[in-house]
Amino acid sequence: MIFAAYAESSSLADNPCLFDLTTVNKLWHNAIVHSPQLWTVLESDFTPKIAKLVLQRSKNLPLSLIWDTADCDESESKELKEILEMVAQNSTRLQSIKMTVPECWKPNRDIRRLLESNMPNLEKLEQQCSYTKHFVCK
Repeated sequence: MIFAAYAESSSLADNPCLFDLTTVNKLWHNAIVHSPQLWTVLESDFTPKIAKLVLQRSKNLPLSLIWDTADCDESESKELKEILEMVAQNSTRLQSIKMTVPECWKPNRDIRRLLESNMPNLEKLEQQCSYTKHFVCK
């Protein structure tokens, strides 16, 4: 299936083309919407609405979480908290987590809750530190 090849090489956050492809025609829309394997990656720059859609459309397939808060500002914290809550509720489905955080990052309560949750299918946990010139540690 051509959409499966697309899913392996793309990300909704980097390229929202998957949503664009659903508008080509009804056949493509149905093929994309009803292909759970296309909806298995959650990213920190999704809106809560998109994250919820990904969780629904992925059915019960394993999930990958890509969490990049290196450039996050305070205005995004409410949305990030909401997404983390949704992910924590689906933690048993997590297969991989990749986190990019500021160099002096300390996990907040929501991240700790996620990392302490039940993740029996977790195969990979990766953390990277981002060294930014403008970041001020408090």
